[in-house]
Amino acid sequence: REPDGPRLQPDQGRAGGKRLL
Repeated sequence: REPDGPRLQPDQGRAGGKRLL
């Protein structure tokens, strides 16, 4: 997954990561 994802939410690495950031 992307570097931003796992930091925020492991479950939504791709979607959650871009969403929050």
